[in-house]
Amino acid sequence: MTLPEFTTQFERILRQFRPAADADTSALMSEWFDAFRHLHVDAFEVATTRLIREATDTYWPAIGTMREIVQSRMDRYERHSGKCDTCHGSTWVDGWPVWSNGRVYRTTSRCPSCGVPVPQIPEQKHLRNLSAAEVKAWEAGQMAEAPLPDWGRAKKDTGANPELRELCAALAVKLFGREIA
Repeated sequence: MTLPEFTTQFERILRQFRPAADADTSALMSEWFDAFRHLHVDAFEVATTRLIREATDTYWPAIGTMREIVQSRMDRYERHSGKCDTCHGSTWVDGWPVWSNGRVYRTTSRCPSCGVPVPQIPEQKHLRNLSAAEVKAWEAGQMAEAPLPDWGRAKKDTGANPELRELCAALAVKLFGREIA
């Protein structure tokens, strides 16, 4: 944390609490800065906000009080896995199914818990979100969809390329430690 960043937060504390009448404000500020300069400004700002909100009087708080607030917040993060409970760190979650060119497709969207901004993409005019009734019908297999064209279907393995099969088997062993059936 830089001195200007700290000064902004320290002034918030000064507006809320009153130091002793004989206290030197610049010495007090220097002492507090030395105690908390290693913190990130965001962590100190959160601790300052919590200190102000939880105060029961206007007497100047001890450095130890602020240190306890910071430590309690850090302890919470140390116990937490650090990954979002919604998306597990990928920042993507399953989106609403869409209809496009006679077929239904699953989509993904940004995780609402993480707050990562959605990438800017042009509007897709050929996509239409399904209604709740259409999603139920689709999940039940009752929605008529256009058949996939031949070029979009999975090809059957004819065994015509044994070298490629051997290469894929060796790669699977290297990547996964075993052959994949």
